[in-house]
Amino acid sequence: MEGTARREPIDDVLDLIPRAIGEEGVRQRLRQYTRRLDSLAAMDGGQPFIDKDAAAALLREAVPADLHDHVQQQFERHMGDKLKAKGREHGLGWREFATHDNPIEPPPIDELRSLGFDGGASIEDTKAALSKHFPDLPQRWLDADGAEVHKITLDALRHNRTVWDCVVAHLGFWAALAIFAACGAFLIVGTATGPWGIPLAIWLIGVLGGGTAVIVLNCVLNPNL
Repeated sequence: MEGTARREPIDDVLDLIPRAIGEEGVRQRLRQYTRRLDSLAAMDGGQPFIDKDAAAALLREAVPADLHDHVQQQFERHMGDKLKAKGREHGLGWREFATHDNPIEPPPIDELRSLGFDGGASIEDTKAALSKHFPDLPQRWLDADGAEVHKITLDALRHNRTVWDCVVAHLGFWAALAIFAACGAFLIVGTATGPWGIPLAIWLIGVLGGGTAVIVLNCVLNPNL
């Protein structure tokens, strides 16, 4: 049933990352973080909103203490009254939330596998598939290791025009949630040492959708876009 498929946990995107890319600890942290996305959204009177307590817990889990205030302030500024206590309201899984009017559009896992993304694929084949199917994805990300991801992310967060401003300008209001979710993934991947720019791109495509992922990756490289 379609409704059941929408409630499938979003962390199955981790199964698409080539197993040849090591550092299992980073992979597991990213999987645990991804599972938490399924607790962020809820419905109130037919309108989706974000549970502020779940968002705060996600922030504590993935974002270093010295960046907490910056990320929280930007997220709250853009989300406004769409960020509130969940209470007894009906919770939404990430994929169910994505069926509402917002730029978050995670594609079916089978669709991504058909494009060449799979745990058994080689790093080079996966990199080639990313370049082929998402040509606007900057090559710098596909060549990046964890240290480079960390540097790019910190530079973007310290930029005068924020990454949130850039993404929201391109995608509208709910894009603030996309960059909030992505921020934790960037910082987790930034602790790796291997070619984790490739898994990061796969994660973003699988969780946010290809078009949104490309805009996020370009805005992190250049918030002035």
